[in-house]
Amino acid sequence: DTIPENVASENLKKRILNSIDYNMYQPKQSKSFIPESISKIFFGSKVKTAMSFGLVLIIRGILFSAMFFNSAFKDLVGENNTIGTIGLSEMKLLESININSENILGNINIEKGKNEYKFSIDINSPEKYKLQIEFDPEYISLKNYPAKNYIVVSDNQSSVIFENSTRLTDEISFISKNNSTDKFSIKILKSDNKVFEKELIL
Repeated sequence: DTIPENVASENLKKRILNSIDYNMYQPKQSKSFIPESISKIFFGSKVKTAMSFGLVLIIRGILFSAMFFNSAFKDLVGENNTIGTIGLSEMKLLESININSENILGNINIEKGKNEYKFSIDINSPEKYKLQIEFDPEYISLKNYPAKNYIVVSDNQSSVIFENSTRLTDEISFISKNNSTDKFSIKILKSDNKVFEKELIL
């Protein structure tokens, strides 16, 4: 007897080829440690642009702060319209002088810091007058005063004069050169006649 020859099905070869997983034999690609979605969030072009813009703003802020604090300690004639130096010492009110003479009304507040004085002037009158603050330049020097054309400093630096005024709202400061008391003289003149005088020992 002869053994019957087995004839392979026509689709057998095709099914065998289809059953093979070719991915097993392909080189594997290295996977990124950072998922693609997270990478897009942190490293996308829009985020990079925003981060760059924010960094520029931070740098500008640092530069502006440095310029501001540097200028605060220099001699200047600036936006404050003052001449002299700007100090940061804590001030304490020493005396408040009330003025009521010849239709001249107002007050002068005097404050003192560590080694300086500040005079805050608020005086009003319907007529022109002259305010004069005198001091000894050997012991006291001007620190800061308004850069206005009606304010005159004497040649020997011994007085500050507010000329031809009707309304004063100014501040002026002095530096004390000694460790004891300081003397000031405040005078108000009207048509060259003295209508107010106050001697101060501070």
